[in-house]
Amino acid sequence: MQKTLLFLHIPKTAGGTLHGILKKRFKEDERMAIASYPNISKCKGILKLEKLSYDERKKLNYIFGHYAFGIHELLPKEFTYITFLRNPVERIISLYYYLKNPARLKKKKYTIKEIENIMERMKTLEKFIEEGPKNKLSNGMTRLLCGNEKIQRDSSVNKQDLEKAKKHLMEYFCFFGITEEFDKGLSILENIFGWEPIEYKNKHVVKHPSVAEIPEEIIRKIEEMNELDIELYQFAKEKYIHFKNKYGIL
Repeated sequence: MQKTLLFLHIPKTAGGTLHGILKKRFKEDERMAIASYPNISKCKGILKLEKLSYDERKKLNYIFGHYAFGIHELLPKEFTYITFLRNPVERIISLYYYLKNPARLKKKKYTIKEIENIMERMKTLEKFIEEGPKNKLSNGMTRLLCGNEKIQRDSSVNKQDLEKAKKHLMEYFCFFGITEEFDKGLSILENIFGWEPIEYKNKHVVKHPSVAEIPEEIIRKIEEMNELDIELYQFAKEKYIHFKNKYGIL
């Protein structure tokens, strides 16, 4: 029986691009998209999954979305996770420019007044970091990878949660890559799953300043807020070399 592939999509890690590739490999009734956090316990996608019958859940071969580790507990068959991680500072900068992108806001069908309010709250990167939702701005990768209970808006994460995240990566993920080597990651996935060479177009890419162009005090603030994610990212980078060596990807 085919395992359920669980693509745990950490925001702004090229996950939209990868999902566009993967969903074509599964029939519509074999796949399910689960989106929206921070409050995973009230996520409509999770509730929808819980309401599926045993046979319907058993039929699922691919589940994608911004959900936390632990969703496998709702599945009646074997599973495996995949994900990509990204340099935490670059990820937060990318998230800011993505969230305030006018094209995205119009697509979401916000009213003009709502767009004005959002733009005011995100007037500058510094304001966004100071006043934005901490669950998205502080150690977001660690939150998602350590487990469901840490996705609540006001919860904090600690070293113990970081160790959980590392443990989950090593024990439950057949692959984890880094966004900075996305193409190499795809080559590794081709080898793991026996897929034909993958062609793709980047999705949800918004141009933004590089880290070097951001004031140093803002960079330091992002780093302070993401100390656990920085350690998790370095851990993932070191372990990712194993996949490259195993499949001969230079």
